[in-house]
Amino acid sequence: MVSDESGLFNALRAAQDEPGQLFNLLRPVEDSAVATGVEAREVVALLQRLPRPTPTGSRISDLHCLISLVQGVQTEEAFLVLANEALPELYRLFDLLIDSDDVGIQDDLLFLLKILVQYRTAEGAQRVLRAARRPLLPKDWLWSLTLGQLTPEHSSAIWLLEQLRDPLPPAFLRVALLDAANALAIDGGLGPFCHPFDTPEGHLQLREWLTSSNEDQFSYAHSATASLPFISTPVRDELLALALDHTQIGIQLEGAWAAARLGSESGLKILRRYCCDVNQAVIARHYLEELQRADLIPEEVDDPVFRARAEFSNWLAHPSELGRPPDAVEVLDHRSLNWPPEGEPRDLYLVKYTLRKDDGSCDVDCGLVGSVTFCLFGWQNHRRPPTDAYAIHCAWEMESRQLIDSVDYRDDQQPANLPAELHDWPGDPLVNPRVVQVSQMLPELGYPQAEVTLLEGSLYGQAGWLVLDGPRSRWYPQSDMPPNVASYTVLLLHVGRVLLGFSDEPDRRQYLADTEPGSPVE
Repeated sequence: MVSDESGLFNALRAAQDEPGQLFNLLRPVEDSAVATGVEAREVVALLQRLPRPTPTGSRISDLHCLISLVQGVQTEEAFLVLANEALPELYRLFDLLIDSDDVGIQDDLLFLLKILVQYRTAEGAQRVLRAARRPLLPKDWLWSLTLGQLTPEHSSAIWLLEQLRDPLPPAFLRVALLDAANALAIDGGLGPFCHPFDTPEGHLQLREWLTSSNEDQFSYAHSATASLPFISTPVRDELLALALDHTQIGIQLEGAWAAARLGSESGLKILRRYCCDVNQAVIARHYLEELQRADLIPEEVDDPVFRARAEFSNWLAHPSELGRPPDAVEVLDHRSLNWPPEGEPRDLYLVKYTLRKDDGSCDVDCGLVGSVTFCLFGWQNHRRPPTDAYAIHCAWEMESRQLIDSVDYRDDQQPANLPAELHDWPGDPLVNPRVVQVSQMLPELGYPQAEVTLLEGSLYGQAGWLVLDGPRSRWYPQSDMPPNVASYTVLLLHVGRVLLGFSDEPDRRQYLADTEPGSPVE
């Protein structure tokens, strides 16, 4: 491809005469990564025209788009142009706009700081310091990503931490600084320099987080505990005792890690003990391995079933999932299957969890461990035959990998004609057919048919779904499926069964019976 004829080049050139329209001009460009010096210089030319008025209604500013392009550089040629010519323009824009009260401009500048840290220049670090001292949007989560890039290889990392030591910055920016300093210290990047929280103000803040009963600040207490190996005595001992006595087990484990790193045998014993707790085993094991004391991991926790339960529990406890460990986890099924698209055998586990809620009810569901650890919440896979649960996870994963491309249809968006393949269906005619979904199978998946269609209707006097899939076409009665689950799960079930080679037809209704929470489905 000739560089000055690329879609990116043309969009950048057109944007010079259309202020505020760069986002719209870039949308149809398939590859917006800067790959050549010619494209990089067009980015510089646009930066030189900023700032300029942004038309009312523009979704994303030209500056934000250009910062994204500087971040997504693809080649060394383009990188050198941007490092030499674009960075001075970014410094200029930062200096010009840093005192603005416009929230949109402030958002752009915070994004700009993230890029400046990536380029690891002293001039960029100076702008980060200036923004922190203003302070610029000190509650914004992006500060964590920005300061998190301060690796030992960044020549100004120590200088910046030293500058921010006294006084410490406010709000979440303070937590982001703590996490960045902890990461550098653990990697040995602080060298002879003191941790920025090893000051009277820092000690006071660490104590406040460790003694707070506000659950929203427990993650701050966790970060505070991670800093303790790098805090001087005698205050360190007091803070470590607070961490080990915390109500949150995760903070206790972090405290045990900190104690063990400082040479405490009791810290190692705590970690060894928690290796046998299915809800804490993954973290405790990780800490021992990081401390190079994997020899202390009990042999019994290497049992594959225990490790599958532990992995699923750890996944469920993530803040974006259940946010806490379940009350019970049990393996419902385990088998080795040739997993697409590579067809390599994998040891797979269907794991059921039970979470008791404050009102006395139980949240019960089932996930998969062995491929992508995941729980399809609400799909009630614990009330399905194991082969169906494996099949649904398999097809969902292939869809996530963009090997299956699906289009969903609503009642008011039906295709003009029903699929011609419906006429080849050997069974009775489908009553009141409605297209629910059409899925295209990419060749890499190796599926025997390029397109599969899911229809909803009635057959043999009962409601359900018909999957049109050539000679594999099949009718799935609604009474065989868990209630209140989306229709498209039927197509995933069908496609996954074909991919995994399941030919049996299980008695699905026996799995729909209500079961005691926490007990296995027979």
